[in-house]
Amino acid sequence: MELLLSATSFTLTVLSKNRKSVLTDHEMREILVLFHFSHCKDLRFFYLHGISIHLRHDFPYVISYNRFVEVQSHVFLKFMFCLKMYALGHCMGITCVDSMMIPVCHNIRKSVHKVFKRFSIDGNGTMGWCHGFKLHFTCNDDGKMRSFC
Repeated sequence: MELLLSATSFTLTVLSKNRKSVLTDHEMREILVLFHFSHCKDLRFFYLHGISIHLRHDFPYVISYNRFVEVQSHVFLKFMFCLKMYALGHCMGITCVDSMMIPVCHNIRKSVHKVFKRFSIDGNGTMGWCHGFKLHFTCNDDGKMRSFC
């Protein structure tokens, strides 16, 4: 935020920066796909070292990592829609249905966990009880994912 002080009227005006992201939605989706196909375990290292240094010629208008984390949530829905429409396999005959738990925290800390408080539930999987989400997906006989929810 930028503060301006007018010398004539002695009023204090606060200007907020409502900037648009310089990266396009397509470039942000491409960065997320590259991250998931890379061997990096965290997005911060991949973005700061992989994108900002090594792939700078492919992304000339790269933004800071903090700004990227802020605006990547706007691309998530488009990314999932694109994945569901174009990147999944087709039915070849046999379809298998499976589910897995995605834990958000340890069972002991579930009462003080605040991030997914309204969405996460207790569930029972093959490895025992877990506090988190349950991912359901279907696969064809080639092992390609057909759908998820």
